[in-house]
Amino acid sequence: MPNPVTSTSVGVPLAVDDRPTLELNDGRTPETLELKPFVLELQKLLRNKGFQVPLDGVFGTQTKEAVVIFQRGKGLGDDGIVGRKTWAALYVNDRPLLRLYDGFDHVTPHLRDAVRELQSVLRDKGYPVGNIDGRFGPFTESLVKQFQKANGLKEDGIVGAGTWAALFKVHLESPYYKDNPILKNIELTPQTPILIRTGWPASRVRMGELYNRMGGLIKAIQNLTQIPIESALAVFYVESGGRVHLVNRAIIRFENHHFFRYWGKYNEPVYNRHFQHGGQAGVGGNSWQNHRFRETLNEPFQPFHGKQDLEYRVLALSQRLAGDPEPGLMSCSIGGPQILISAYRNIGYESAMAMYNAFQAGEAAHIIGFFDFCKNVKAPEAGAMIRYLKAGNIRTFTQYYNGSGQVETYSKLINDALTEAKQLGIRS
Repeated sequence: MPNPVTSTSVGVPLAVDDRPTLELNDGRTPETLELKPFVLELQKLLRNKGFQVPLDGVFGTQTKEAVVIFQRGKGLGDDGIVGRKTWAALYVNDRPLLRLYDGFDHVTPHLRDAVRELQSVLRDKGYPVGNIDGRFGPFTESLVKQFQKANGLKEDGIVGAGTWAALFKVHLESPYYKDNPILKNIELTPQTPILIRTGWPASRVRMGELYNRMGGLIKAIQNLTQIPIESALAVFYVESGGRVHLVNRAIIRFENHHFFRYWGKYNEPVYNRHFQHGGQAGVGGNSWQNHRFRETLNEPFQPFHGKQDLEYRVLALSQRLAGDPEPGLMSCSIGGPQILISAYRNIGYESAMAMYNAFQAGEAAHIIGFFDFCKNVKAPEAGAMIRYLKAGNIRTFTQYYNGSGQVETYSKLINDALTEAKQLGIRS
């Protein structure tokens, strides 16, 4: 892929605070001619992201339209003005987390372009990169650690947002609510709890109890997202089945067909001896149906969804067979919002295990993770799921949140729950 590292005169990019704010007609008028190199830098970045803009150093209407679309896709204010947050998003916020062996195997070949970019930037900065091959091997890791040490970063060899920001000299503003210092100090419980009334339907009672446990934090994030509190409660209620979180015993759902994708298809005979799912080895149904397991070969296969003790036994079995916790963890959804752990990068965690541990520790991680998921996962662009919930478009939300095969089921469940949640009388 083209190397997006640009500057006004040399190969190393300027710090974002050294970049001016750009807007329509910059680089065109006599008093803004000195901004042409910065506009050209902006246009190259937009070109690298697929926008068809001219490379003329003039901030015209085509460039502004591309900026507006980019900002909208990143959940930024879509005013078409390129300030510090937009520069940061252009350089850092959509780049993936990279670590040792990314780009090598069957799991991460999609990361090779990002690894090539990393290697190219390291070479531009004078590090002795050999071949720019898109494979994050031990030598690339050692160079990353050298760079991290030189820039006062944690020397872990993992290229997350902080390392990308330092590589591009961009002021980092985390795209994750998880890292928002204000939210870290918010009480989980609401200041005014719901009075649960005798005679309420069970679903309304459970959502009232849910709000009384964590409505304070939901309300604080609602101020940032404008998602109706009732919509968030309805999703949490449906995804968790109304169950209460227990520390170190978060609600999980193990998905056999995901485990097959991450591990089973490379170890098919072993997988088939212990797991079943629709469409595999003669089992009927769709891939998300007919999930069964057995721990030993002298026992029958049994279903396990809906029984947490069995879900955890299946997870433990997957980890024993794989000899590695990650494939099994990546195959689970977890917590009140039942987010797939394979989405850990989208909600700001460095590994599947880091997300799993955070969600086991407490419900605050579940709430923030849900909103981060809606903000950062592409549906089809980042931030779209927040717009769907704000607009009450539950059907489209479920298409991306629960999958196209589950739209009818989950649309009805969430809409029914939403009807009950609106009867709680939550004060805005």
